[in-house]
Amino acid sequence: MTSKMNSVDASVQAVVDELATAIDRDTNAAFLAGHFLPSVRVAHQDVDLDEFEGQQTREIEIPQGRKAFLEFIADWQKKYQANLKLGIVSTLILPLAACGGGGGGLGGVFGGGAGGRVVDGYISGATVSRVNGSGNTVTTDANGNFTGLTGTGAIQITGGTDISTGLAFNGKLTAPDGSTVVTPLTTLVQSLIDSGESETAAMDAVKAAFGVTEDLKTVDPVATNNTDLFKAGVQVANILTMGAKAITGASGGQSEEDAIKSVADALATRLKGVNSTVNLDSSVINTVLENAGVDTTLSSDTASIISASNSNIAGATTTEEIVKNQYIAQGEAANAIQEGAASGSLSQTATEYDADAQAAKAQNVALSNGGVGSFTVSVTQQGELSFKNLPTSGNITLTLDVDGGGSVVY
Repeated sequence: MTSKMNSVDASVQAVVDELATAIDRDTNAAFLAGHFLPSVRVAHQDVDLDEFEGQQTREIEIPQGRKAFLEFIADWQKKYQANLKLGIVSTLILPLAACGGGGGGLGGVFGGGAGGRVVDGYISGATVSRVNGSGNTVTTDANGNFTGLTGTGAIQITGGTDISTGLAFNGKLTAPDGSTVVTPLTTLVQSLIDSGESETAAMDAVKAAFGVTEDLKTVDPVATNNTDLFKAGVQVANILTMGAKAITGASGGQSEEDAIKSVADALATRLKGVNSTVNLDSSVINTVLENAGVDTTLSSDTASIISASNSNIAGATTTEEIVKNQYIAQGEAANAIQEGAASGSLSQTATEYDADAQAAKAQNVALSNGGVGSFTVSVTQQGELSFKNLPTSGNITLTLDVDGGGSVVY
């Protein structure tokens, strides 16, 4: 997913005659750390930059990452000063909203990952590569973005930390070639493709099973505030994570990554060819777990705990509530499943982690970042990029000096 912004290159007279009205009406002057940037305008949040098409505009790409963005702005300022001596005005129109799905976010200002984004909550520090080994290996940044991935074929990510819950991610997520997001749902799609389904058939099956219509390869459920899609992804992640804990707890020899793949493949097989909404109740989850290799003496209680977790996710009304329940499910409850499986019984664990018990535990969760969600960034005359729509507030300050240098404080 590549963020873009419009650029205006024209003579002074053309800018005055053709752009001044539109720019003054639909953008604000940019102030960063008290510095007025005459060459940069910031579009209002509700303004579509397509409005500037046909007025001597062209599109250019935002470089990826904080450092690269600052260097880009500094270079733009230098070019602006040089062009001004030639009687040419270059105006940069910068959108507030992040591209690729309508959600605002940090990626919209600093450039989203050109490769994509890992979503199970966002996973930072994850290793991204091609399943077939072609191309290079890259790492997701602090916001779950990755860029610069080469090669062709299905994408895989391993390791990292879920920035919404703070929990380590020990499994593997995959997505078809061309995806700009890697999620639990794209993992099911890729599993079906690996089993022989066409990409279209695999995509249709997963979308139908969870009652969603969005393009699973490109839509970021967090950035777009798509609660239903986010819930579906978290519920799948619960099944994969908690089911894998039952396998690793009982066997002691299988890696969590392999166990998650086993559960993902079994769940995908359950969805294959159904093309209708699937009720993933305790009975269905139990069958999936048994097919994945969970011992039959453990599968029923494991399924009961997972079903309780997913029931709470389904009933959540806010993103923060979803994340809190996810934290309990994939953290404390999953570890309890692993411990119970190691002892040979999960009957007591199933009682201790029923839906009510997990909901009560979730209410006491304090998220260090206030939960995830779509947020907007606006430039103020005091030089701050102010975050909005977050449960807790925060600021990120860009400082540019006269020589084009810059720094970021956040």
